[in-house]
Amino acid sequence: MLSSHYAVRALRSSDIPRILDLEFHAYERPLDHGQLRRLLGEDAVSGIGYVGRDSSLIGYVLYRRCKTSLTIVRLAVMPQVQRQGLGRTLLVYPRNEMHARSCMYARISERSVAGQCFLRKHGFRWIKTIEPKGEEDAMYVFCWRDAVKEPEPHALQATV
Repeated sequence: MLSSHYAVRALRSSDIPRILDLEFHAYERPLDHGQLRRLLGEDAVSGIGYVGRDSSLIGYVLYRRCKTSLTIVRLAVMPQVQRQGLGRTLLVYPRNEMHARSCMYARISERSVAGQCFLRKHGFRWIKTIEPKGEEDAMYVFCWRDAVKEPEPHALQATV
């Protein structure tokens, strides 16, 4: 369960070193400094961070807003504080920005079984597989729809 010692806030440029550290722990292919700076510089990208008692970043979500959808670009929580509801709480922020958008997407590597389980647990459904090119892994595309706004079409109820 979440402790009252955690707080949520917008990401800052001073968070970049800690985000890179989280990337290293969370992803097989973490973003580098230049990639992260470019991503954070996009107008359509928002970032929310979770901070601990000592004000250090312990989790974050980056998401891109489009006219008809949102895309979770990155989501990571430090291993030692996983399974405490931080990832679930971070998902609330992009969901709150859904408004007239029909779907929130997330792409995840076929190797990230834990990530796939996390998405399914939180209402995302697999919709397609992007076949690998060269040395890359296949990517699975998941979609979350607000059932109150728009019932999920039968075609999206498929599972892997």
